[in-house]
Amino acid sequence: MANSNPVLEMVIDGTPMRLILTTDLDGIVVCEDANTSRRDWLMADSEFDNARKRLRYELHWVSPEVREYEVQVPALGFSGRIAVGFFQQDNQQMRMAAVAFYLGSLNADGFIGAGFVFHPDQSSLWESIQETATDFHGYMYHGRGPSKKEMAVHLDTNESDGIAEAFDRDNYIWSEPFVSLGDDVTNAQGISFPIHEARFECNLASENGSDATGSRASEPNTQSVQLFGELSSTWDVVVDFNVPCLELPKEFYDALAGWIGLKLDSRLGLSEIAAPASALPDLHFSLSFNGPQLTLPLQSLVLPELSSYSSDGNSTKVCIQRSTSMLQRGTAAYAASTTSAAEVARLQRLHGATGISVYNMIDSPVIFGAMALDALGSVVFDDATKRTGVLRRSANSASVNSSLQSAASCLQPPSCQGQQEYSTHWNTCQDPDCSQYYFHSLDEERKECVISSSWTTMLAVTITLFVMAELFFSLSLRSLVYQSQERRSSC
Repeated sequence: MANSNPVLEMVIDGTPMRLILTTDLDGIVVCEDANTSRRDWLMADSEFDNARKRLRYELHWVSPEVREYEVQVPALGFSGRIAVGFFQQDNQQMRMAAVAFYLGSLNADGFIGAGFVFHPDQSSLWESIQETATDFHGYMYHGRGPSKKEMAVHLDTNESDGIAEAFDRDNYIWSEPFVSLGDDVTNAQGISFPIHEARFECNLASENGSDATGSRASEPNTQSVQLFGELSSTWDVVVDFNVPCLELPKEFYDALAGWIGLKLDSRLGLSEIAAPASALPDLHFSLSFNGPQLTLPLQSLVLPELSSYSSDGNSTKVCIQRSTSMLQRGTAAYAASTTSAAEVARLQRLHGATGISVYNMIDSPVIFGAMALDALGSVVFDDATKRTGVLRRSANSASVNSSLQSAASCLQPPSCQGQQEYSTHWNTCQDPDCSQYYFHSLDEERKECVISSSWTTMLAVTITLFVMAELFFSLSLRSLVYQSQERRSSC
């Protein structure tokens, strides 16, 4: 797995440098011995996933030497003196394994942070750059298209007319403010915002080409599926440049897979679908309660270069990944040792103080990677109000998406057997929970809870032992009575 972080070309004190754009900190840190990092990194999916999560912690513990330098950021249209932190990997308290991986794999010299939470011990990058801005503090992310490069644009009302025309607050739909429960390393999520009422639609075809009344169906039966189901009406999204894909918690991924036929390629950690890209629906959501709907076209997440190497020639690789289950035990929060009473109280508030199952939004968010941001088009992050804005789509593009959406088709609901119950959210038949009954197990053929064969065997053996014991004691008693009668007669 390769990282997908954008890399900005910068000039610091006359020296050209390549800095990785990340949401894991806010500021500029440069590694003075970055050239010693390996350039031939090859990581398995599990190792890469661990590295991208570890990067936030390592950057949080970096102890840089802060100096002011003349900095030029062409992509942001900025030139001025700001504080830059310099550090060496060998002089840090923590082993900088993830830092070395990212610097080496991207041939970079450091990191330029755009996060909401982490602030190293120097003036914030974005606050320094935006000191002259009067109306807006933030930056804009432009997605990659066939004819345009990926870039971040500083939003300053005093800059050129070109940038001013590129940004108009009224053209963007804004999220609710991001509220952090504390600026600590265990809770920080970089850039995060909630989404509401996520859903997707697909066409459910009738097997006989007719509707339920027997008459010929004149229009397709559109099935609208709530991605969150009955679990929640809202969920947190984390923007992570360290990953390329859209990453969904297991329960949300299973809902999407159950209706459109996604399958997880365990070797690549990616999804595949045995259908053309046009069979993928759009993901609709809003950034506020009852707010305007936004569209994330899942067709934009198709990986044609990987699809051609698929074992199945008809399958298409899609950059959608499945993360861990959101359903966790409350006591799992105490797996790591802690001595802080405040930390214990925070864990109890987030995870619960008992061992009951809880839905954990903190550890299992929806993740928007680079390709997901590209699919949304233009995304603006407002550092002052901690809000995220997504550009409204024009009427023409909306009509095009609507016509493409008509090609997306649903899988037929399965026929349930025995005591199975149909789940509309996952479009699957769920087996009965036989653990609710004593001495019962699931019959895989009939899908019913039946008395366990092991329990039947144990019961038969137990009854046999009792019968044999009863027979033994009965014969023994009869023998004793017979012997007693013989002794009396002999007397």
